[in-house]
Amino acid sequence: MEQQQQQEKNKGGLGLFPKLIILIAVAVVGFFFLSGFPTSIGELLFSVLQIAFAILLFYFAYKGFMNLFTPKPFSPTESFNKKLIRVGEQAKPDNVKNLFLRGEDMRAFSKLGKVSGLLFIPYLSNIPLRTPEGFIVYEDKKNKFGEIILDKNKKPIKTPKMEIKTEIDGDWLFIVKKGFFGEKMLVRCHHNLVSPIAENIWIKDINVVPIGDFYYPSKMWATDIHRIQRQQQEETAIETHSHFLDLISNITETTLSADPNYLKLLQLNNEVIANRQSGILGGNQQ
Repeated sequence: MEQQQQQEKNKGGLGLFPKLIILIAVAVVGFFFLSGFPTSIGELLFSVLQIAFAILLFYFAYKGFMNLFTPKPFSPTESFNKKLIRVGEQAKPDNVKNLFLRGEDMRAFSKLGKVSGLLFIPYLSNIPLRTPEGFIVYEDKKNKFGEIILDKNKKPIKTPKMEIKTEIDGDWLFIVKKGFFGEKMLVRCHHNLVSPIAENIWIKDINVVPIGDFYYPSKMWATDIHRIQRQQQEETAIETHSHFLDLISNITETTLSADPNYLKLLQLNNEVIANRQSGILGGNQQ
């Protein structure tokens, strides 16, 4: 309720630009009141521009300084991607240099960028098993005891049969930099579409498309978009779960540290352990 009232108050208030105009006007009047009014239009305009430039410069410097100390909201995808970048750059073999895109039979190719990190990410989720014609294979649904579950007509309930994935199946993640100051691209590609890992690596596609925070070959986007989205959702869920566990651990530790009864018990326990180690307790006292 309070958040909604604050949002309504912000909507009814002045925007950033009107506030800056009012601040500049007040600063100009105050400056002229202390130093005297200019004698010509040219001096007036020049003084106003100087004051406006100084205020804008101070404002953006202040905002930039405050952003350094303002904690950003937690983003599970951003946190997961930072971990991938850090591990990929540490794990990359020294002989891996460049990443290329290529067409069929190498008739066309282009350099995507320099590889600064390399990592293999196994699939976390299964996919429905399909026949050679592309139809989903179904099987009888079973409970935790292995018994077949029946519907109200006493017929077995069917469920898609999932293809079991192992760590052998997954994506190569390439951390690619374009140019000296280029932004890092996270390119994920199924291992079947990647040439052997060497100095120059080729992705067997002529283009990549963005899906979430990653770039995928257009072939994967066209044929496996649902699995890609499910994979990213599960990675986000795992990262969120890990973050919440860290929060619970920190909150629990802070709460216990502020509890005088807990601190007293901890002190007594430390004294007992210290006395046992020194031989005062346990029958070793002379």
